[in-house]
Amino acid sequence: MSNLIPTNEVERLQRLKSYKILDTVAEPMFDDLTSLTSKLLDVPIVLISLLDEKRQWFKSKYGLEEPYTSRDISFCQYTIMDNQI
Repeated sequence: MSNLIPTNEVERLQRLKSYKILDTVAEPMFDDLTSLTSKLLDVPIVLISLLDEKRQWFKSKYGLEEPYTSRDISFCQYTIMDNQI
């Protein structure tokens, strides 16, 4: 896969870092959300992920053990390329 970079990458990364959420410990509220989503949608994997310069980091994960994947294989790299939610 390609490594897609949005035009607002610098601003996006500054905002992401300002939240001070990267590499924080698991939180029950987020874990409850991923677990419930898996059950409601009947899917085996649910992630709350954030994309920094090099990786897709998982704030919460259900059905996956890895704490992150490299950015170049992330699905989020496509999401940040669009301005719509």
